[in-house]
Amino acid sequence: MIDVQITLNDAETKTFLVNAKRKLDETEKPLATSMMYMVGSIKRNFLAQGRPIGWKPLSAYTLAMRRKGKGTGSAQILRDTGTLMNSINPGAIGSITKSGKTEAQVGTAIEYAGLMQYGGTGRIPARTIVPKKKKALRFMIGGKEVFARKVYQPEKVTQIPARKFLLFQDPEDIDRIQKIFSQHVNKAIEK
Repeated sequence: MIDVQITLNDAETKTFLVNAKRKLDETEKPLATSMMYMVGSIKRNFLAQGRPIGWKPLSAYTLAMRRKGKGTGSAQILRDTGTLMNSINPGAIGSITKSGKTEAQVGTAIEYAGLMQYGGTGRIPARTIVPKKKKALRFMIGGKEVFARKVYQPEKVTQIPARKFLLFQDPEDIDRIQKIFSQHVNKAIEK
């Protein structure tokens, strides 16, 4: 075993090292910067509908069930209402995105997020649909126009594919976070 001991007698060098250590210990800012960078990266996953590999397209059933009254009724994957994507923002409803002195966390507590991330079996409970407009549910039976007052839909069990939205893009995200911390170190050891 080799044991090396260095003794510093120079007060200026000691002060520099003490100050550098204090600055290096102040990790709140690079952690917060890294957290916000990852929030942006995750939002880019949603906007690209999967990165680096696109998510599996929506099923015909899902497309048919999309909300047509909101905006364009867009067929964006995992973005029918925007709740899941927006829950990644710090302070948003369902968000667990935060940073502190020793860690940064990016995520969501939205109940169905795990099912969307990892895939699995989803259940749509049986329900009765009552239209707001009297003539909204129109059918043709025997050449005659018939209007339904309500429609019963039985329970539906469906297989939901994994659509990973909470993930690091390697090497892009890892390189950027390393740069954030390299800048922190360089700033701490500046004279």
